[in-house]
Amino acid sequence: MTGLQGEMENWPAPEPGAAEALAEMTGEFDGREALAALNGARLLYRESLSVEELRIARTPVLLLPTEGSPTAWHPDQSDPDTMDHWSGEAFVLLPPITENGPAQPVFHLASGKVDLGTVPDDRTASAVFAFRNDGDADLRILNTQTSCGYCTVADVELPLIPPGATGSLQASIRTSGNRGAANYSITVKTNDPDNPLAVLEITGVVSPPLSWQPRSLNLGFLTGEQAALGPPPQRVVLSLAYDRPLIVEVANPEESLLILEEVGRREQAGQGVWDLPLTFRLKPDLSPGKHVVHTELTTNWPEYERVSLPVRVEKAASLYPVPEELFFGLVRERGIVSRTLVLTGSGHPRLLSWKSGVNGLSVEAGEPTDEGLTLKVSLDVERAGSGVIRGELELSVDHGGTRELRVPVTGLLKVE
Repeated sequence: MTGLQGEMENWPAPEPGAAEALAEMTGEFDGREALAALNGARLLYRESLSVEELRIARTPVLLLPTEGSPTAWHPDQSDPDTMDHWSGEAFVLLPPITENGPAQPVFHLASGKVDLGTVPDDRTASAVFAFRNDGDADLRILNTQTSCGYCTVADVELPLIPPGATGSLQASIRTSGNRGAANYSITVKTNDPDNPLAVLEITGVVSPPLSWQPRSLNLGFLTGEQAALGPPPQRVVLSLAYDRPLIVEVANPEESLLILEEVGRREQAGQGVWDLPLTFRLKPDLSPGKHVVHTELTTNWPEYERVSLPVRVEKAASLYPVPEELFFGLVRERGIVSRTLVLTGSGHPRLLSWKSGVNGLSVEAGEPTDEGLTLKVSLDVERAGSGVIRGELELSVDHGGTRELRVPVTGLLKVE
């Protein structure tokens, strides 16, 4: 032991009864803190102690000035500059000597991490960290510092923990405005000489009070028969994070291209996950092609008074090719390569003419039926040459009037 604390070992012992008298006097100014420091410690005194000595002292000191009231000073809690003109007696409280040397506290955390799971925003969440003093001297929680000053508050149950005793730190976290994955930390400063700073971690996922999946609906590609029957039923899953009633009103999409079979008011009692079924049908005069309309959900939550749910649908023409693209793939041999193209549509469609910029392409039409027309499209590899095929097949079809269809033609010829 060196420095001031080593010198203190040679200071004269206080008079008999000084410890008891000192304990009694502490009640006048800082009873709980100074009295706890006396527990199990050796008590020495000195007639004067300089401010510089106070700066380097790493042990509690009780100052008895010649005039005025006693003052307790702790190395990590007080500023010795406030005692520039102090004179009198100093009682220095030294930790007891154990078999392993000077006694010291040991800050032991049960766990340094708390996972809050999913937490709704605009709410205060709590995390509790339990710890124990595994040392043989008093443990002091000197300071706490949070990574998020405005959203995290740390409160220590007892700042002084005797040897073998336990304590706890409770963190309060305001989640407002912090949606998504959240990570907070608290740095705890103690008088444990081997572990003066401990970092506590709090994780979780902050969710909005109301969420829904999917964020948009895709009714898919609908042929003539599918369009007449209507797209398959849809489902929106609503997640309510708060334990309060939710009221949802469903309205028909704008532009009225799609019609909801069921509209009106739906109610959910409280917190949980529930389904919102939606069944659509297409207007008979909905034109072929791709469409995006919006179903409107109105709720009783101020932040979500109106929720727009995009709905996508593609309606097939009354006559359309299957497949939509003729793909010949990779061709390595000479000869004729054929693919089948079906013009789907009722009413016995009939091929009037065709043309294509792809060399070596030919088209042979089958017999029209009430379900459509089958075409055999052939490619003469020798005439087509070599390399990438990229072009179109233009078809003119009689189907209650003349219809013009364009089908992409692609492939790759590598003939040696």
